[in-house]
Amino acid sequence: MAPFDRRTYSLTQFGKESIEVALDFKTAASALAGISPAFRERIMLAVTGENHCRYCAFVHTRAGVACGLTQTEVDKTLEGDFSLAPDDERPALEFARGWAKRDADEDPAEKTTLVERYGQPRAEQIEMCCRLIRLGNLTGNTLDSVLFKMSGGRLGD
Repeated sequence: MAPFDRRTYSLTQFGKESIEVALDFKTAASALAGISPAFRERIMLAVTGENHCRYCAFVHTRAGVACGLTQTEVDKTLEGDFSLAPDDERPALEFARGWAKRDADEDPAEKTTLVERYGQPRAEQIEMCCRLIRLGNLTGNTLDSVLFKMSGGRLGD
């Protein structure tokens, strides 16, 4: 049986990241209310594309289409191709994808660039969207990992 190859949470890591997001509820609420639905879905799809959560891909594909993204744009965003996104959103999508690639390890230079481009409040909202979807991504992947192990590799892949 091939190993399960997606990022997952340990119980400690899940608890830590969940608490961090909960303690920053004001930014989370601001991100959900202050970023347009289409932009928010692009961010969610950019992170999900890197973390390969099938549940989040399913949900955010439909949410993206419901708020005006084309299926082609959704597919390209999941693949890391942001060429169909509005020009002013591309830097945020590149940030989101890079952040996810580094397994949420923040690059200070990229964070500085994000703040310079969007301002501190908007940069915090963008990063919070990344953190929120990561919670979903890694939770879904952890569920799949359990299914994968319990079924001898027949489920959860």
